Amino acid sequence: MTLRRAHRSACGVHAQLGPANQERCRSPPQSGAPDKGCYTGYMAVGVYPGSFDPLTIAHLGVARAAVDHLELERLDLALSYRTLGKRRLKPSEVEHRLDTLRGQLAGLPGLDVVVVQAELIVDVASGYDVVVMGADKWAQVNDPVWYGGDAAERDRAVSAP
Repeated sequence: MTLRRAHRSACGVHAQLGPANQERCRSPPQSGAPDKGCYTGYMAVGVYPGSFDPLTIAHLGVARAAVDHLELERLDLALSYRTLGKRRLKPSEVEHRLDTLRGQLAGLPGLDVVVVQAELIVDVASGYDVVVMGADKWAQVNDPVWYGGDAAERDRAVSAP
């Protein structure tokens, strides 16, 4: 079996990938080979939720940086019918945006687009190893207004396993 490098040197992203993937970490298979970090046959897959209306150079920069830095096998740009804080999209709008995104991502290795029904990042992220988000989404995650105005509730929500 050919092993591919899946994580940064010294398993530096295990905290981001989660404990389930830590047990998959092992040393390089050949004795005497330099230890460059964590090696495994497993490659992480990430999700980048957003409206991408329009897809910008900044979106692509964040996506490419995530794929390269975290050495992701794939990063799915997740287009939702309803993005938190924005109006719900009509099916025809989602289809148009999906077609546009697919065209813009064509030929860019490691990037794909999916459509999700979920609105909350925790739901969109289910089944993925890594969640990538822009500054606007990060601000929402940290803003108590989305947790009924209660900072303690926000802290409970973002620290939940």
